[in-house]
Amino acid sequence: NGRNSSHRCHWRTVVLGGRTCKKNEHQMLRIRKRKTMEQLYPRIITLLTFLSIFGISNAQIVDTLTGWTFKVPSHETTVTHANQWLPCHVPGTIYSALYENQLIPNPLLGDNEKKVQWIEERDGYFKCLFTPSPEIFSKANIEIILKGLDTYAQVFLNGKAIAQTENAFRTYRIDVKPWLKPGKNELLISFESAVKQGKFLAKNHQPYLPGDERVFVRKPQYQFGWDWGPRLAGFGITQPVVLEGWDQFRISDLHVQTQLNETMDTAWVQVNADVVSNSALAVPVEFF
Repeated sequence: NGRNSSHRCHWRTVVLGGRTCKKNEHQMLRIRKRKTMEQLYPRIITLLTFLSIFGISNAQIVDTLTGWTFKVPSHETTVTHANQWLPCHVPGTIYSALYENQLIPNPLLGDNEKKVQWIEERDGYFKCLFTPSPEIFSKANIEIILKGLDTYAQVFLNGKAIAQTENAFRTYRIDVKPWLKPGKNELLISFESAVKQGKFLAKNHQPYLPGDERVFVRKPQYQFGWDWGPRLAGFGITQPVVLEGWDQFRISDLHVQTQLNETMDTAWVQVNADVVSNSALAVPVEFF
């Protein structure tokens, strides 16, 4: 119903004796009891195979973005490369990027943690120049999936602002088909220091809340230091960035639950699937 509407479908396959019937929200299925669990397995496999074919019939195309660079933040230890764009790996952080380019010591060794505390006060940039696969442009929908943006970020695709984030734990899925083009594209992610933002929020929040800046930012708390780990509260992209192309629908989540009775001659298999589609979509299913 409308673009990218979400529907939750429930397929419940109940293995009982006797007749076959249908009930529950969207579809409930019963298949006849089998004498042994070995005879039940093919039915479960059939159900899961159907769900696989259901997705394959609307095959998705996924491009993982590679070829990342980062802008070296200015500091006395990086003066020879300050504001230059150097290669880096994503997933990664500003610490891993600087370390890979031999601009800081390993922050996990000795007291090197103290030598890199300046980084958490810096803003910064990650950039990717990428070429989408030609096949992805044949899809009705093309989305970019952003996971692990840590934490305050603005995202630009070919100069167009497409997202602003403030939560390192969220996944952001954005329609980019209008701005994606064949050939070279540029994805630029601008990060603001979460420590500076947290201090600002802590100073101006009313009523007063106890705690320091970590209380106010949606960021992994261990990054602010723990008894078992160093304080490394910078920024980064901690999961791969991908483009996903799809047509009429996609399965966004799939959860399979099973239950056996004590005599192991009756089983319940419930499959919950979240389906996102551009329009109302009915798929008849029968099992015998």
